[in-house]
Amino acid sequence: MEYRGTPRPDYEHWSPWSSPYDYDRMRREAGVPILSPAPRRYIQFRVDFLSESLDAAGAVDSIGFTFSAPPVAHRLAGEVAVLREGDVPSFTAKAGEVEKFLYSVLAEIKGQDVGFDRLLVATPTQIDSVEEVRIDGVKVPPGQWSWSATPDSFVVHFPRIWQDSSLLQIVFRGIVLRYGTTFRGWASLEGSGDIPQEVEAGDATPEVPTNSLSVRTALGGDLIASLQVDPSPFTPNGDGVNDLTYISYNLLQVTRDVPVSVRVYTPSGEVVRTLVDGKQGSKVYRISWDGRNDEGDMVVPGLYLVVVQVSTDSGTEQAAQTALVVY
Repeated sequence: MEYRGTPRPDYEHWSPWSSPYDYDRMRREAGVPILSPAPRRYIQFRVDFLSESLDAAGAVDSIGFTFSAPPVAHRLAGEVAVLREGDVPSFTAKAGEVEKFLYSVLAEIKGQDVGFDRLLVATPTQIDSVEEVRIDGVKVPPGQWSWSATPDSFVVHFPRIWQDSSLLQIVFRGIVLRYGTTFRGWASLEGSGDIPQEVEAGDATPEVPTNSLSVRTALGGDLIASLQVDPSPFTPNGDGVNDLTYISYNLLQVTRDVPVSVRVYTPSGEVVRTLVDGKQGSKVYRISWDGRNDEGDMVVPGLYLVVVQVSTDSGTEQAAQTALVVY
């Protein structure tokens, strides 16, 4: 008599299935990064075919992988925390406010692993600053590390890490816009030409209790934050000075794109210009107004109201600021 037990995933040797890959993006960009943890000796993949007719058939022409050997490290475990007063780690950030974060990466470096001296971290907005870099609890002198940022990431360079169980920690200030914001990270060795190795969520250090690369925020609260119209007054007379005013705002706690409008009104409530009428997600936005109405004509000098409105399943929220047009 045969007996077969219930199949169980082998998480000791295999990671769970990744989320599906975007085929159109793969074709458009000639490849995408592998989502599964790395490095691994074997890769298992599955291809699902969706046919639009009974006469059509699908086929795989080729599948290619590009990898680094030896890798940066056997494993990179990372976690992020919000630092409260006294640098006490916390799970929760305040959405839309500048917070102090601690990003910790524990490097398991074995055999011929090359180590790393560069870390790129994806962020929801451009960070304000990197304040400290620590290796194994010791602050790296300012002259031995540097950083730069873009609107959606920052990069830190530091002395090469190639000892097993080395702990890298980076203190930075930035903003999260919604619950569950994930700070993905990639380590690499400058000038090696190797593929950056992604940081996996895990227990990097006992002082940080999160074991996660995601940050929580308190649920609820305003959806629109930091609405500003600047400069005001502005002078759209074509002289090249203050011809535009910029409307900036943060959209918070939105997990999918929702209807958003940005309109300019007269004090009597008449719409003179629709600047945005579509869908947006949690992000920092900055748009311009040239002082013209929807017909392309210059508005008369005076005070106008800029209104940002967001519609969600729980209702509609709006925020307003004034804009003064002068000639």
